[in-house]
Amino acid sequence: MSTAGSGGGIHPAHPGDPSRIGPYRGVGRLGAGGMGIVYAALTDSGQRVAVTVIHPIQAGDPEFRARFRREVRLSARVRGPFLLLLLAADADADAPWLATEYALGLTLAEHLAACGPLTGGTLYAFATGTAQALAAIRPAGVVHRDVKPQNVLLTPAGPRVLDFGIAHAADGTSITRTGVLTGTPGWIGPEHYHSGIAAAEGDLFAWGALVAYAATGRLPFGSGAPESVALRAGVRAPAGRNHAREARPQ
Repeated sequence: MSTAGSGGGIHPAHPGDPSRIGPYRGVGRLGAGGMGIVYAALTDSGQRVAVTVIHPIQAGDPEFRARFRREVRLSARVRGPFLLLLLAADADADAPWLATEYALGLTLAEHLAACGPLTGGTLYAFATGTAQALAAIRPAGVVHRDVKPQNVLLTPAGPRVLDFGIAHAADGTSITRTGVLTGTPGWIGPEHYHSGIAAAEGDLFAWGALVAYAATGRLPFGSGAPESVALRAGVRAPAGRNHAREARPQ
């Protein structure tokens, strides 16, 4: 669930979109994902924020609400450079929502599709910024678990790592269902395939793949069926284990 800016800017609101979300005034749409719609909104003082509102079918699921509450608590721990910070949330609203800082820019995937690979100082700045972002979440005891090109925004002030929708406490307590591998094939660390346990090493693995992709414009392990991508990464997903986000594009 990404709560971020958009390379295409703010799109007009659709009929039925909320005019207010908690304390914020909605001014348009930024995008949509599997769990919700991302709106551009303003505070009373005129500050722009990005607000994700959870889809009704998800909001009606008590298990999902419990995971969402935990996600909010985990995300509130995260502070540091090159991150989009959580500003506010309401997990108990009829339509649960969370608000983050707003930043305008293309995702890494969008930038590479439009402009090609990063080079020179831009590449070094990207690698350094994303590494600092992931290092900043470590003291909070959080593992990102979905580091990939769609979850890094390129802004004029540098990269911003976003989407802590499946963030995971480093103490091993999961916010996802038992027996479900969480992440995106090609960006999942090998140890997560074998043990199902998320750890900081998995974020480091994904960071290395991310920098390689930024420098070449090629997915490090290709595309295709999740099992094929995992095999190219040198691992084989255990039989009977599902991917929580295998349908999400790489």
